[in-house]
Amino acid sequence: MDRIKTEIWPAVQPMLRETGNDEYPYAIPGGTIFLAVYKGRAFAITARHVLFPLTPICLFATDWSRKILPLENVFYVHADKIDDDFADFAIIELDMRKLLKDPQFSLLRLIDLEKVSGDWLYHSRKAAFLVLGYPTNHSEIDTSKESITTARFTLRGNYEGVSNHCSSVHKISISNDDGVTDFNGFSGGPVFAFVPNERKPDKVFFCGIAIRGSSSSCLVHFLEQEMLIAGIQAKPAPYIVKRKKMA
Repeated sequence: MDRIKTEIWPAVQPMLRETGNDEYPYAIPGGTIFLAVYKGRAFAITARHVLFPLTPICLFATDWSRKILPLENVFYVHADKIDDDFADFAIIELDMRKLLKDPQFSLLRLIDLEKVSGDWLYHSRKAAFLVLGYPTNHSEIDTSKESITTARFTLRGNYEGVSNHCSSVHKISISNDDGVTDFNGFSGGPVFAFVPNERKPDKVFFCGIAIRGSSSSCLVHFLEQEMLIAGIQAKPAPYIVKRKKMA
């Protein structure tokens, strides 16, 4: 579990929007977003319904930084064309050229999707599933103190199988909710399968993103990572940069 805390969590952020209002410049609408790298390209990934309505969002280099990440463009499938769960994702490309040149981004953590990809479904019956996110009722903005307070939580559970409505969506039965009484805010958060191994290092597989859940049913539905990778591959890189190794 230490790998989740040190390598994964720093790349997961709450959804934060700009309001255009000088008195209340930011808002926390609910939802989670995470930063990732795939084949030398950097992305911010979340659920489509979390990103909408489509207004400016803020992503920061680190928890304590006020340096906003340079966003390049966003890719998603319009809901009026495909309103199904298998299209409930949004991929925002980050400007890798600026990330590599600016020393203020040197501490930026990205989840390397190539390193955590694998046959997670094969291990699903013996793995512990983790859903990372920022529940809305644990987030607040204090304009008088100019502070933003959010709290990271991990939902733990077991694999329950494929959704009855979409073969690309899977279910997790939550067995340890970490004291969270409302799952609102976890949508867009990454889902991992943790496979303990006594002889070798524990394995961590990226499974996909949470798209909905309910504390009353103790179920979380997630869109499998294969759909996200296909979405990334469908959009050509806007430029080519020399890959730099990032944590």
